[in-house]
Amino acid sequence: MNNDLVVKLKDIFQCPDTKEELMYVTKGASEGEFINKFETKFQTMRGFVDFVGHGSAKRVTKRISSNKEQTFADLYEDFLGAKNWKSKTFNSIAWGISLNPDLFTKPMKVFLTEVQEGMVLDIPVVSGIISTPVYMDFRRMTFVAVGYSSDCLQKAHGRLAGKDVDNTILIQGEAHKLPLRDGTFDTATSFGGINFIKNYSGAFKEIFRVLKKGAKFTGVAYVRGIKNLTDTIVDKLLLPKNYFNSVFTKDELQKALAAAGFSNISISRFESDTLVIVTATKT
Repeated sequence: MNNDLVVKLKDIFQCPDTKEELMYVTKGASEGEFINKFETKFQTMRGFVDFVGHGSAKRVTKRISSNKEQTFADLYEDFLGAKNWKSKTFNSIAWGISLNPDLFTKPMKVFLTEVQEGMVLDIPVVSGIISTPVYMDFRRMTFVAVGYSSDCLQKAHGRLAGKDVDNTILIQGEAHKLPLRDGTFDTATSFGGINFIKNYSGAFKEIFRVLKKGAKFTGVAYVRGIKNLTDTIVDKLLLPKNYFNSVFTKDELQKALAAAGFSNISISRFESDTLVIVTATKT
């Protein structure tokens, strides 16, 4: 964690529960804590700011041998990178395409090239395999990357450590109650996975709240109701294991964005019939 950046940007944060101002106390070169008037503490540690509180964010693990556990971050990267025959077969059956990080990184870069500079909310960052290369390419922008899984944030922090990256803050927080002030961001992206967000309709309202007027939100999501086999895989495998947290049809996605306040909503096919890329504007 770049503590200098935390101190510089501390005024963008607020208590996620009460929305009140927070006092920041520096505890060392790379540690500190935000405190509200009730003395609830949110720590800056382990490479990210913990706005969930008390280290309560989920840690998803899967036992893969008698001596080793696989985190959700590991599993996410295995399948996104199609690192073995199981993930390649799964991707081909479920999504109808061969996944790789560049598939998502490239449109994220294209989108941000149009923005050029300013504050960017990236949610969820997941393991950072998609987003962190973008942070390093867009040094004139400041990225606030939000995730819920501590395992994923540790992996994202590891990708940035030692790379002289001074434009990124990682936050452990919940998308439907962001610890961020109104009208802070020039744009928001979600190429890591809208389907990993709990309470996606609440998250869209929060994203809308923290964006500046005229700012755009864009991201990629799976939508149900297109391919029966994919829907069955999601319902029987991904949802029960908490690998996905939100699912919706294209129409439900459109309505949730509109209900949040967004306009100029565009939802179109992204590389596969079951995936869409969405853009929306806070007018």
